[in-house]
Amino acid sequence: MNPIFKQICLLFAVFSFLSGTSFAGEISFKPEKSQKIESTFSGDINQESSIHLITFKDKSLKKFGLKPFFIDKDDSIIEFEYVLFEFSAPSVISFHRNDNTLTLVLLKKFYKPYQKSRTKPLKELVIIDFDLVTKKSTQKIIEGFDDSSTIIRLPNKTIILHKHDAKLEISQLKNSQNIEELKIEAKKEELELFNSIFSDNVQYVNTNEYVKNGSVAATKLYFDDNLLFFDTVDKKNQIVDMMTIDLMDLGKLKFTTFGNLSDHKIKNINTFIYDKKIFIVLKDKNGMSLEVFDIVTGEKQYHASLQEDLKDFIGSENLNKLSQKVSWSQNRATITVNKSIEDKMVVRFDFINVNTYNYHHDWWFHHWMWQNQMMQQQQLMNQNINNMPRFGPNPDFYEDLAFLDLKKEDISIDLVFDENFTPLKDAKTETKRKEVDKDFYLKIIEKNRDSKHASVAFSSRSIRSIFYSKTQKTFFIKTNTLKL
Repeated sequence: MNPIFKQICLLFAVFSFLSGTSFAGEISFKPEKSQKIESTFSGDINQESSIHLITFKDKSLKKFGLKPFFIDKDDSIIEFEYVLFEFSAPSVISFHRNDNTLTLVLLKKFYKPYQKSRTKPLKELVIIDFDLVTKKSTQKIIEGFDDSSTIIRLPNKTIILHKHDAKLEISQLKNSQNIEELKIEAKKEELELFNSIFSDNVQYVNTNEYVKNGSVAATKLYFDDNLLFFDTVDKKNQIVDMMTIDLMDLGKLKFTTFGNLSDHKIKNINTFIYDKKIFIVLKDKNGMSLEVFDIVTGEKQYHASLQEDLKDFIGSENLNKLSQKVSWSQNRATITVNKSIEDKMVVRFDFINVNTYNYHHDWWFHHWMWQNQMMQQQQLMNQNINNMPRFGPNPDFYEDLAFLDLKKEDISIDLVFDENFTPLKDAKTETKRKEVDKDFYLKIIEKNRDSKHASVAFSSRSIRSIFYSKTQKTFFIKTNTLKL
């Protein structure tokens, strides 16, 4: 599709969305006078259904509240009753659906009245189940939660990982009443590699959505068929180390090293895991190359030089530009794999600037942070207290790292392979999971002068939004067909 025509379609979709026409689903909610709105939140579940939340502070009850809504894959909207909290409003760390149960996993940080100043806040994990048939809710509170844990959000469950010394604690949450606990301890001979994997923040890569560039974290984590894959690059020794955990085999640890990647010094390297295979892109003095290993057997399945073996499948101009870009120290090569509409592998080569790039594996979280940042800044301007000390995340930090909008020339390369790693010249590069310019939609909605507290989620075919109309003093939860 022509880019200009596509942008016109996007604009038409959003303006239609806000004008109140052609909606597949719509519901409204008018807050009570005692309810001071804090923020809204929206997030999708496997690009099919979505949740939408309104958080508020009730001045009469002196409590914080949550008003939930759920939109199913057919764009039908379900409204739930309030959930109230003491001391503070919780933040969302995960959500999923299992059969007819929608589960929210929330983190609550708070101070009790008797606590002394400058002490650490208390932390609780709040798990709330909503029955999609009866609309009733139940909840469970887990005290003393460590918020440094790694969260894996799956469509039907949430996995929480926490490392403590030589042990890894794994919690699998299906709902508030069904939580499986597993503890694994690394052996003495495994401890050095085990610790190196967790020496920095572990970043989960969500492959249940289209992945454009993926993560460039020191350690990346993937989930596939009840297997957890941790991979980390040892650039000095020119190897990739991997730790695999089989959740169906009592959490047994398996360590694998992938070496013999190049006879020359590797200048740039990155990885991606797809279908129990690790794809490695690297740059050395001879150019860029692709290595593929089978994770289960450890055997190399494919090797190719992009300049030599794949030159007939790649435009030379983009390849030369990309090869030059990944030679710069501030840039990092990226590789991702997405399934095409013809069930082939679309391998995407690109680069990012490590000083400005942030992997949005859960776009809803970054939007939530952005929304709260904007709200805080607006409040500060209205109250004229910009010079007063204040708590919370530094807005400049998030603006610089997570929300910096830099336009760069697209020199990415898409190569299509069959299951035997045969490159296909005329195959379609269109993927089953679509890339949606989510920030574009959000910016258009935010520019509407009548709306505030807006947040959006996306299914594979529709855009879902919750926003507050200033003139009508009412929240609207709406869906409309997504223009791709």
